[in-house]
Amino acid sequence: MTTLSLTDLGRCRGASDATLSWQASYLQAILGNFVLALHHLSLVHSDEGSFVREAHTFFENVLNNVEQILRENRRSVHELTLDGLYGVVTSMLREPVAYRLFQRAMEPRVCPEHVGFTVQSHKIFLYWLEEGDPARGWLDDPHPEDALRLVNDFNQSKIPTKRDQTLGASSEVLWLTPLMGEVKKLVEFAEQHQSRPIDLAIGDTANRLRAILGLWQQPPGVHLIGFRTRRKLADLRGKIQHGPVAPTVFDSRHYQRFRYWPYPQDPNPEDIGRTYDLDQIARARAQHDRHGAPEVVCAPLSLAQVESAIYLGTVNRVDDFGPRSETFGCVEESDRAYLREICRGRNLSAVLGELSEALGL
Repeated sequence: MTTLSLTDLGRCRGASDATLSWQASYLQAILGNFVLALHHLSLVHSDEGSFVREAHTFFENVLNNVEQILRENRRSVHELTLDGLYGVVTSMLREPVAYRLFQRAMEPRVCPEHVGFTVQSHKIFLYWLEEGDPARGWLDDPHPEDALRLVNDFNQSKIPTKRDQTLGASSEVLWLTPLMGEVKKLVEFAEQHQSRPIDLAIGDTANRLRAILGLWQQPPGVHLIGFRTRRKLADLRGKIQHGPVAPTVFDSRHYQRFRYWPYPQDPNPEDIGRTYDLDQIARARAQHDRHGAPEVVCAPLSLAQVESAIYLGTVNRVDDFGPRSETFGCVEESDRAYLREICRGRNLSAVLGELSEALGL
């Protein structure tokens, strides 16, 4: 049993300023998302117990790992750096979860009548193309016409696939948004321009979809491909082993623009997740922080559960892009904006204090 507490971690080096490095900034955001979840679940009393138990076990292990590192290096907690603590927390979030954790999330009731939609990089075709297929050679930098041809081949079942192949890596969850609202309008625009992929490549459709869905990791030059589910979100429940459910920080693993939704102060809480819009103007216009789009997670879908694919265009403009290099530690304004929204001006010590009170650690 550890002698450290979560409040003890608030005494580590640099704890008063999470903008010293992006690792420190992101660490504080991870902990802030845990606090948001614990506060919200304590208000609605929905699945609170299991998430609290999971979070309690997670942070017990964090404390044990930190204590072991300090003991082996003969250091005190005052000598622990924020970047070191970041490494402990994120390495634990990266561990395989075998779909245990997102069963703890709440079920979406907001948009059961809409089909699911997911946006992926064009490189997803690498998972399905056979070795030796000529297309594998130019997938690093395909022309829009080539990307569209792969989409058409997928829709016409011309890409050979194995029975066990899925949409989404088998070791990860699949993120879906209901096809509604602004996302639906953007997709419909792309559908109307499938015959002219160059127009989509130089247009703004892919840029806006990337921003509203919070696809922070998709770089300039990537072609975005959308996939629509055959069934509505409500009908997917019971058809697949897990999900769709609202995501928690456990599902986000090490994703650096996740936000737990809804916020405890939301006057009309939605029982579903919501993305972090990468566009600062869209965030400023949103009421009650309802920027972005609704989102859920589920187990990867078999390709038989995919209705169709669509070419969405090329990302040609980004305002917020990552992930940061592990050796490049500066904090950008986009990181600060994200941290301000998640932690509401609280420093790391304050966030750890709230976690300690909620979990008794």
